[in-house]
Amino acid sequence: PETQGLGTAFKPAHDGLAAARAARELAEDALIEPRANVRFVEAELEMVLRDIADEAHRQDRRASGELAFKAIFPNGLDAEVRPRGPGQLTVATALRVRLDSQPAAAAVKELKLKDLDAAMAALGSALEARRMAEQALGLARANEDGARETFVSSYDSNAGAIRQLFPRNRARQNLYFDQIRAEPSADDDQQETAAPNA
Repeated sequence: PETQGLGTAFKPAHDGLAAARAARELAEDALIEPRANVRFVEAELEMVLRDIADEAHRQDRRASGELAFKAIFPNGLDAEVRPRGPGQLTVATALRVRLDSQPAAAAVKELKLKDLDAAMAALGSALEARRMAEQALGLARANEDGARETFVSSYDSNAGAIRQLFPRNRARQNLYFDQIRAEPSADDDQQETAAPNA
């Protein structure tokens, strides 16, 4: 009865930490799909870039040269498909500019520009969804950290109040605080098996 008020005052800090932890776990789960989606959409954009390279080679074979491929891929295909995430979108945007500005790329542009625009838009949307989910997770982690600080502060306050309620009575003070261990020790197992025989 003497400490009932402490428990009532502590409950919001306890419940706040539990809610913040649950929100952080939900935010972690919510990030899984956007992260995976970026990888798949990025792979689709890379396939479009490879299709553009194949089409450029076809156009060059017809013209007996390498003008289209060199105009679109001045550093080779690997330089266009190697980047990841926002870097992939940046490289694809530069490639799109070359498709628009290079006369040797006109035939390839006519056949592949729609596919490239669609793949770039899909990657842009996927990257934004991932960024938003990462931002939500960061906020949830910060909220959990704040709730944890409130919990620890309230817990410390209660410990001090209990010491004041029962001064010089360490045994009584210790009744109010559980010691939590990650795993039971071998001594605990031996005590449990020894107890029935005693």
